[in-house]
Amino acid sequence: MGLLVASKLTLATPTPVDDTACFGMIYPNGSNCNPISVTPKNFFGYRSLDLQVTKNFDIASFASAYVRIDGLNVFNFHNYADTILNFGTNGVANPNNPVTYNYTGNIFGVPRTLKLTVGAKF
Repeated sequence: MGLLVASKLTLATPTPVDDTACFGMIYPNGSNCNPISVTPKNFFGYRSLDLQVTKNFDIASFASAYVRIDGLNVFNFHNYADTILNFGTNGVANPNNPVTYNYTGNIFGVPRTLKLTVGAKF
């Protein structure tokens, strides 16, 4: 049948957020903010499964054509890019993880996408 099939699985841990934590506490040096790096407590920060099927056709001795179908992010994983930070208020630090993903914000990569490509090689 002459089909070329390929797949790519991409996994990544969450990216740390570097920011300044200001929650109303005054330090002895007069500062009320601290630099901080926090990571969302999700197991994966990014995940995607891409699938591809290609069919090649010989047109002449010096040329060929192909049809390729790509399925990007097949399982439609939501790879959130934006975070919500809550370091605390009134001088009291947030005891929980102060960073969560913004589930109505931007995403990394693409949502589930089907792409068709037709081409020729000489």
